[in-house]
Amino acid sequence: MLLITVDTLRADHVGAYNPAFTSATPNLDRLAQKSVVFLQAWSPVPLTTPAHASILTGLTPARHGVRLNGAQALPDTIPTLATELQSQGWETGAFVAAYVLSRRFGLARGFATYDDQIPMPAYAGTRLEAERPASQVVDKAIEWLKARSGKRFFLWVHLYEPHAPYQPPAPFATQFPDSPYTGEVAAADAQIGRLLDELERMGLGEQTVIAVAGDHGEALGEHGESTHGLLLYEATLRVPLMVAAPGLAAGSRLSTPVSLVDVAPTLMHLAGAQPTLQAQGSDLAPFLLRQKEPPETTLFAETLYPTSFGWAALLAARKQQWKYVAAPKPELYNLATDPAEAANLVGQGVPAEKALREALGDYVAAATSGNSVELDAEARRQLESLGYIAPSSPTPQTAADPKDRVRVFTLFEQAHALRLAGDPVQARTVLQEALAEDPQNPVLLAEQAEVLRAAGDPAAAVGVLRRVLELNPADREARYNLALALREAGREEEARQALEAAIRLDPGRPELHEALGLVYAARGAFPQAKDEFSRACQLDPHNPRVWNNLGNVLRELGELAAAEEAYRHAIALDPAFAEPWNGLGVLQVLAGKTEEAIASFNRALELAPNYLEVLFNMAIAWDEAGQREKAAQAYTTFIKKAQNNPQFSSQVSAARRLLARISPTANGG
Repeated sequence: MLLITVDTLRADHVGAYNPAFTSATPNLDRLAQKSVVFLQAWSPVPLTTPAHASILTGLTPARHGVRLNGAQALPDTIPTLATELQSQGWETGAFVAAYVLSRRFGLARGFATYDDQIPMPAYAGTRLEAERPASQVVDKAIEWLKARSGKRFFLWVHLYEPHAPYQPPAPFATQFPDSPYTGEVAAADAQIGRLLDELERMGLGEQTVIAVAGDHGEALGEHGESTHGLLLYEATLRVPLMVAAPGLAAGSRLSTPVSLVDVAPTLMHLAGAQPTLQAQGSDLAPFLLRQKEPPETTLFAETLYPTSFGWAALLAARKQQWKYVAAPKPELYNLATDPAEAANLVGQGVPAEKALREALGDYVAAATSGNSVELDAEARRQLESLGYIAPSSPTPQTAADPKDRVRVFTLFEQAHALRLAGDPVQARTVLQEALAEDPQNPVLLAEQAEVLRAAGDPAAAVGVLRRVLELNPADREARYNLALALREAGREEEARQALEAAIRLDPGRPELHEALGLVYAARGAFPQAKDEFSRACQLDPHNPRVWNNLGNVLRELGELAAAEEAYRHAIALDPAFAEPWNGLGVLQVLAGKTEEAIASFNRALELAPNYLEVLFNMAIAWDEAGQREKAAQAYTTFIKKAQNNPQFSSQVSAARRLLARISPTANGG
């Protein structure tokens, strides 16, 4: 069995659903010809982690307890497709493309292989890359397929294209120059084609149950929403869903509304597995095998994401063509005659309104908020970098309707993207517009603080973050960012106290330990720094920056073999990270391995040509090697580039003395 989930994929951007997009999805369209295509499939939530929890369990978010990205993990007690198939002797493997599906969110249970190795770039403060290209995911999935032992297998492959930011690779960027979203859809489709072709090559194409689903859609400006998560219109709820399996009528198209919670029980049946899931969703297989439309049921959707901003949560129910959205300003639509959801029929005597409202009452009553597992703040921070979540904040009893805050939300997303793109000045301008409309919003204030830090004004950020904590003292993210701002403002002792207090509240967050390690290292307290960096490496072993910091303090402590191991580990995690190459070169100079040191320094300079510390170290290496001419040239280059930088005044003075020793007539400028 092969399950492919495509993040953020609208149904109407797949050729099988909309002929205008056949050029973008030839492989999905090829699969549709041998599949049952569900024309009205609904996501239970327009957020990645909760939606995938529903796909894998057959439960609504209210029942499995994962309501937001990064806020909860799926409880160990809930069966999933993977746990049940593995217990019945299946080989299981999963390959995911984004941090939002990291194993810490509880979806790895039952998968013998769960590949969630999302690269963590060293310079995470600039832009945290919490995703990997579809091509890399599919490469790994194909390797796994080729190595399978011959037993029945369940393979889940998750692709993050076409999630924002839309940056399609070649040739799709030029093929779809006016719609980068469509370009990313095409990129995902091409990789799906590779997977399908591999199944055919292995002779498994006709024997395998294959399902493809979008986890949720993308608004693309409809109803004022740019992306997803805030509102519950069809642009973000309606998704493609197609299933191919032996015994199903190839190319059939079903118009009955179904939910992604129906996927797991249906796939269990089609795969011939014992139905041991505790699913709320319907097993559609009996109807598909008889080529009949399944019976109409009431479908549910929710989004609690607006509560992060202090706004109201939204709930929706659908049966047949009728859709009701529970909100401070409720909505009712006839999707058969009004697919654009332009005519709100609330209060006009439509019988479906009362029935759907009552059904939502039952949905809320069935919610099991105690089921979920609270996550550490490190998970929240990484997801915040994607624009998914922001520091938790209390929701007032009379909360704003999210559709009345779409402009504020859009401005927040724009400011967030500008900051990550390295433009804090423009980000601040945009954010001020949002704050003018919602000045006490803790999420907007927290973003303002990050913009101030990015603009080089940590002192101002300290004041804003203290205001955020006044509004919500439980905001752990704000406490962490306050400690960073204090350190950046030169208030080291206050930063140390803030970090130690934050660690007492959140001991499992690796970046707290890293930041405290930097405070200790700046004081020369290297044993304490070593302890903090070591703890950070244990908690976040895939972060090259932390390993580099550990290498630096180990070198200061004279533990040179351990330092080399740490530097090489950092390089293995991110070969494009210049700093561990420099650290490794310093160790090689100390060991008298000048040729190796010069090679390491050259690599660092290839990655960061203006890395002043490396220029100085390179000159010393040439000097140690007896290459006086090259050493003189390197000292001169360093002096010219660093002489106006007060941070390197002592190194410039030393370089001038060393240069005068080997070239008395030179002064370096």
